[in-house]
Amino acid sequence: QPPVEGYAPAQRANRQEQNRSFGSDPRQSRQSRAAAPAMRRTPSSLNAIKLLLESPEAALDFKGNIDVLKSSRDVTTSVLGRLITMVHDDPHIDTYTLLGYCAGTDFYAELAQLLRQERITPVEGTASEFLQIIDNILSKLEQDQKIAKLRADLEAKNSELQRNSNTLQTAVDTESDSEAATEADMRAWAQSAPPQEPPPFMEFDGED
Repeated sequence: QPPVEGYAPAQRANRQEQNRSFGSDPRQSRQSRAAAPAMRRTPSSLNAIKLLLESPEAALDFKGNIDVLKSSRDVTTSVLGRLITMVHDDPHIDTYTLLGYCAGTDFYAELAQLLRQERITPVEGTASEFLQIIDNILSKLEQDQKIAKLRADLEAKNSELQRNSNTLQTAVDTESDSEAATEADMRAWAQSAPPQEPPPFMEFDGED
């Protein structure tokens, strides 16, 4: 049977494809977008290590407190501090030696991947970017230390308040026990002593 005039098989195929496209469920496209993995943000300290490996001389411009970096509980930050120390101790140290120090760390694979990426920062801007990242890291560490100190002070005050509360409760309990004992003595005397005899726990001034 000959095709209908003006409606060629190719046009029919295009029309069917358009219908499938227009008829697709929008929820599927949203689900596809939602299923896409989120980009993981590279830690600042790891970016600093990358810049340091690319231009070790950038660490020579850092004059801050390296011990703060080395004593950080974050492994990447502490390694960064040790790499800066290595460059200060040997300004002619090469990239391979510094990279070898990072081998075996948890972040080595991610670092190697960063180094394989195209270099974005120009060589002349590496030092300034490196110092800016270091300054941000130190500011964050200083802020974390202040917060930790405030929490420690608050816990110490809470412990002191708890001790004072316990001491006060003990004093109240002791006073209550003393009053209860006195009341018991009064009841016992009232039941056993003659009416004219004063209780032993009451003091009267003697008459001449």
